[in-house]
Amino acid sequence: MSKIALCMIAKTSEWRELDRCLASVEKQVDGIFILFNHKKGDKLDPNYLGIAEKYNVTATLTEWTGNFGEMRNKSLANIPKEYDWVLWLDVDDTLALKEGVTLQSIVANTPKNFSGIMARYNYDYNKQGKLIEVLKLVRLFKNDGAITWRDDIIIHETLVDNRNVAKCYSDEFWIEHHTDNERREASLKRNIELLEKQLEGEKNSIDPRTLFYLGISHADSGNYDRAFELLETYLMVSIVTGKQI
Repeated sequence: MSKIALCMIAKTSEWRELDRCLASVEKQVDGIFILFNHKKGDKLDPNYLGIAEKYNVTATLTEWTGNFGEMRNKSLANIPKEYDWVLWLDVDDTLALKEGVTLQSIVANTPKNFSGIMARYNYDYNKQGKLIEVLKLVRLFKNDGAITWRDDIIIHETLVDNRNVAKCYSDEFWIEHHTDNERREASLKRNIELLEKQLEGEKNSIDPRTLFYLGISHADSGNYDRAFELLETYLMVSIVTGKQI
C-alpha cells in the first residue's frame, strides 16, 4: 500500500483555518508535514502548536522569505522518501471525496506510469452560493522529484515537471476553497506586489509566465490598462521564447 503525505505551508496565525483544513484530510493521509512561517519581528501565535499536536503534525518553523515556491519546496524536502505520494493543500482549502472513495483507492487505481493526479479546485462562489470559478490543478504527485515547485516562481500554485511525466485527472476527489472578500483582496494585493517585484528582477530575461500571472492579477483587481499591457507583452515574449502557460 502506498503512503501519502500532506505537504503544506502556513502562517502561525492561521491556526483556525488550518484546523478546518486538517479535519477534512487527516484520515486520508499517513503523515502531515507543515512548514510554519512568520515574518521577521512578528510575534508568533502559540495556538499553532496546539493544532500541530492535535493532528500529529511534523512541524518546522522558518522565517518568511516572500517566495511561495521556495517555501513549498522547503516543506516538500521535509517529507521522507518512505512516502510514495504527496498531497498539497492551502490552509483555506478542504478535501472532498466521492462516497466510498479514499485517496488510497485513487492512487492504487492510478497506472504506475502516471506521476501526477489533477483534481477540480472549486475556487470561488458568488453571493448566492453559485460556483463561478473552477480550476484544475495537480494535487497529488509522486514523491520522487519529478514534480516540484519552482524556487524562481514566487507565487504558490505553480508546480513544474522536472522531467517528462504523465499526469491524469480524477473526478473522485476535489478541493474546496474557503475565503471571504477581505482575505481575497489581501491575497490579490500580495500577489501583485510579489509579481511586480519578480518582473523588475527579471529585467532583460523576462519569463513570460510572470507577465501572464501578473496580467491576470491586475485584471482581477480591475486595473485593466495594466493587465492589457502585460498580457499583450506576454503574447509577444511567449512567441519569441517558445515558453507558454
